[in-house]
Formats: sequence, structure tokens, C-alpha cells
Amino acid sequence: MGLKAVFKRLEVAHEGGTAPSRWINNDIKPIENGRRTWTFWTYNNLWILTNTNISSYMVGSSLIALGLTWWEAIIAIVFGALISMIYIVLNSTPGAFYNLGFPVANRYTWGLYGSQFVIVNRILLSLVWYAVQAWIGGSCVYVLLQSMAPNLEERIPNHMPASTGMTTYVIPFSDPNHCRVET
Repeated sequence: MGLKAVFKRLEVAHEGGTAPSRWINNDIKPIENGRRTWTFWTYNNLWILTNTNISSYMVGSSLIALGLTWWEAIIAIVFGALISMIYIVLNSTPGAFYNLGFPVANRYTWGLYGSQFVIVNRILLSLVWYAVQAWIGGSCVYVLLQSMAPNLEERIPNHMPASTGMTTYVIPFSDPNHCRVET
């Protein structure tokens, strides 16, 4: 079985009369009434789910650690959320009024080739955000492990300087023999 046969087998049949190409497919066409299934509660639950994570909770504690009082931190968070909301509403206007998705709005703003810059930008931003979330998740796992084994710091010495802001607690995940328990 050659590579062409594998690709032919993996190919998804296209819908409608237009064969998909680099510039047009069903995901880019305006959304018909039958495909608009999201309600107020769908959007509401999406935003609650998006903002209910450890990173969001860390914003308040970080502001307090920087010297703000609790009420100043709340005001700063609400003010920042309102500023973000203005740009989010402006960005979603083409979808709300003309049923156009982000790829179409991106193309008529930046052009067919300029829109690829925005796509690459979004990909890189997603990778950075994933790295931040992975680091926070790793820190949570480390705290969990420390609660189960209080002498974890003795088993894994930190050889990195304090100025890096990092520790060597990631080593056990890359080398299981590193923190082997000697009996």
C-alpha cells in the first residue's frame, strides 16, 4: 500500500457541490440557520468553563503578592476583564451580525496571504499558553507529591540557582531512576 493509497483512505468526503480547496471549504462559508445551535446557556457555560481554572485563580493571589489589598485586586481584575470584554465583543461582531466565522473576518481584514500571519500568531500563542498551563499543572502535581511525601525535597536536591526561579523537581518525570528509594 503506497502513500497515495493511505491518503486516499484517510480522505473525508466533502459535502455540497464545491470541492474543498485552500481558499474555501464548509468551515469558512457563512453559517446557515440550521447549524446555529448555540444558545445563551451554551455561551454562558463556555465562558464559565474557560475562566474556571487555576491560572484565573492565580491572578488575584499574584496581585495581592505584588502589594495590592484584596479590594484593589478585585477592582483591577474587574477593570481588566471589562477592557478584555470590549475587544472580545468587537472581535465577535462579524459573527453575531453576518454569521461569519473568524477565518472569514481574518481574511477580509488581512487578505488571503496576510491572514496566515494571524494564524501562525494564534498557533504560537496557543503553544505558549499550553506551556504555562503545563507548568502550573506540574507545580500542582509537585505540591500533591510533597503532601504525600514531606521529605521529597531531601530526595531531590535542587542544584539550580535561586535566580532562575526554577527547581529540579521535573527531573523525576524525565528519569525515573533519579529519585529511586534506597532500602
